Amino acid sequence: MTENLPKAAEQKKRGRPVKADGFISKVQVRVSDRTAEICRRLGGSAFVRGVLDQIADEYDRLDGERREASGLPEGFCRRVAEESVQIPFAEASVSCGFPDSAFDARVEPFSLHSYLVYNVHDTYAVEARGDSMADAGIREGDMLVLDRSMRPRNGDIVLALLHGDMTLKRLRYDRSGRPELHPENAAADYPVIRPTEHDDFSVQGVLTGILRRYA
Repeated sequence: MTENLPKAAEQKKRGRPVKADGFISKVQVRVSDRTAEICRRLGGSAFVRGVLDQIADEYDRLDGERREASGLPEGFCRRVAEESVQIPFAEASVSCGFPDSAFDARVEPFSLHSYLVYNVHDTYAVEARGDSMADAGIREGDMLVLDRSMRPRNGDIVLALLHGDMTLKRLRYDRSGRPELHPENAAADYPVIRPTEHDDFSVQGVLTGILRRYA
């Protein structure tokens, strides 16, 4: 039945619909073979398009002034991309001895993002430096997950801004309700920081998780 159609209309019918799905522009980027293979396994162009759409939506939600002042938050693109990535989670306890024979018996999807992030639009990650919180299990090079929307409570580990410098400490309040920043390293002589009302002090985030690589 195509012999009576105009040639252009016939070509349009045979080919991919133009503008039918709203996808008009193309974005091309060179990646490694490994990255390309992972994208194909995760759904190909549909997966990549979904990640880019999430990035665009988040960018639109950012306040314009904040966007101009500091650009996208550090780790933002990685954070949005990882929302769609899940790894298997085995419902079995793991001892430090011999492997559990039932380890592979029950496996369900496990999302690192869902496990670590409470408020996606207010969560960011920074790399730990120094050893002032070694006794809290925080080592140099650890990735710290922080939530800036959580109200800091007595005993929380927080990232604080004091006179333009960032520091990670345990937040305590004295009997008068004044904040104190306590280090946790008995082997070193780090002082307790006691900001006054005249100091430029603020809490930039509450620690919600730690990531550490062993391989």
